[in-house]
Amino acid sequence: MNRSSTARRGAADGLNQDIQFLRAVAILFTLFQHMEYLLYWGEPRYQSVFRVFGFWSGVDLFFCISGFVIMRSMLAQWRSHCAQPLPFARFAVPFWTRRAWRLWPAAWLWAILPIGGALWFNQSGAFGAVRPMLLDAAAAVLQIANFHWVGCYHYGTGNCNIGAWLLIAYWSLSLEEQFYFLFPIVLFFARPRLLPWLLALLVVVQLPLHRAPLEAIWFFRTDALLIGILLALWTGRASHRAIEPRLLRRRPLALIVVLGLLLAVAAVSAPHDIGRFTTGAIALLCGVLVWLASYDRDYLWPRGVGKRFMSWCGARSYTLYLIHMPVYALTREIWARLAPGEMHAPGYVLTALLLMVAFAEANYRLVEWPSRERGRRIARRMMAAPEPAAAVGPAR
Repeated sequence: MNRSSTARRGAADGLNQDIQFLRAVAILFTLFQHMEYLLYWGEPRYQSVFRVFGFWSGVDLFFCISGFVIMRSMLAQWRSHCAQPLPFARFAVPFWTRRAWRLWPAAWLWAILPIGGALWFNQSGAFGAVRPMLLDAAAAVLQIANFHWVGCYHYGTGNCNIGAWLLIAYWSLSLEEQFYFLFPIVLFFARPRLLPWLLALLVVVQLPLHRAPLEAIWFFRTDALLIGILLALWTGRASHRAIEPRLLRRRPLALIVVLGLLLAVAAVSAPHDIGRFTTGAIALLCGVLVWLASYDRDYLWPRGVGKRFMSWCGARSYTLYLIHMPVYALTREIWARLAPGEMHAPGYVLTALLLMVAFAEANYRLVEWPSRERGRRIARRMMAAPEPAAAVGPAR
């Protein structure tokens, strides 16, 4: 299929399918990384993988994708604002509204449900203690989970479910929400020519920092996010088009390059290999993957059954991110009741996968998608409202 027909098909879908593919990779990395909680007895086959690879880098891939997608969604409005400044509320509030409706309803639901598990379905103890679970949930709802978990790991506050990390994934969601609360303010006041240089400087400062998993600074890393934003600002420019990797139309070569990059991301984050530049290297590798996806030419994977499956995972990656740890706990509790003392890895994994698919589809259709659409409608009404008589914006 030629390039123009591929582009037409991507436009018809309304989504960049290579970005969806990367979302799927990111969530599959995360599900596998956290499976240590499901296979709590230290399954040898699972542990053997971690002697070579680590998969916490899935979060950094999510960060880079997020920065790219969010900036792309804001580009037209930002460029319009640069040409003719908008009032701040008209620029930022619709964005915040979309974010809140897109993320909060599902996040709040899955922060609260595990509390019920801790109260009423916890014979095995997989859901942890009730009081720490309440505090974990409060930090998740208040968007301060990264501060919360730093306090528990490094300052001995004793207010987390250490060992039952059902809500630990919320640290990255809180970091993103804090970032995206500030980002429209930066966009509103920054000079357009200086913005890429400011973002690049923030990336360069972070890249060499030593940020091993669960160290305090690790919960506040933003270099992958910023790289995604820079890629979005670059997309569509002549220099971006000039270096398009057209050689990747050759499928065998594309397969080698993409699998090589994914293996590199996993290998760099292996537990034995955490060094000074590890997290920065992961951010750069994620940036390369998102750069390849930015062309929306199916460079990462050809269309077909495999990519449709990955697209399903990618579309539900946020839901899967929210539910996977509670599902792992639920699976442990079910097996503890049905077969006490039996540690059967295939059975645990199959049960968790079936529950995850069911919950993911239900949450996506009943909670995530309807709330996302409601947020879009509200934001569109805000943008369509009459402008005030005098618009005041920053000098350019």
